[in-house]
Amino acid sequence: MNVCSNAPTDMYSANDLGIVELLRKSLEDSKMSDPYFTELVQFYEGDVQFEMLRQELRNWFALCEGNGVVPTIKILRSNFVEETTLKFLLPNLHMICTI
Repeated sequence: MNVCSNAPTDMYSANDLGIVELLRKSLEDSKMSDPYFTELVQFYEGDVQFEMLRQELRNWFALCEGNGVVPTIKILRSNFVEETTLKFLLPNLHMICTI
C-alpha cells in the first residue's frame, strides 16, 4: 500500500520542492534575479514583506562579507541559534527559515 497516495495537498507538497531551491538560492546568491525572488515572495505571501525581505537579504550578504564567510543556509541557521538578537534584525528572513 502506498501511504503517500492519501497525503493531503498543501503548500509544502512534493510539487513545491522548487521553493526550497529558491530559498537556498536567495540565501546563498546575492545576485539572484528578480523573477526568482518574486516567486519566492509570492509563495510566502502573507508571511513576509517583499521589500523588507530584500533589504534583510542585503544585510545578510553584507554581514557575511564583513565576517569573511560564504553565505549558506547552514551559516544562517547557526547565526540564528548563536545570535538570538539576529532574528529581530532579520525578522522576515527568520520567518521564511522557520516556516
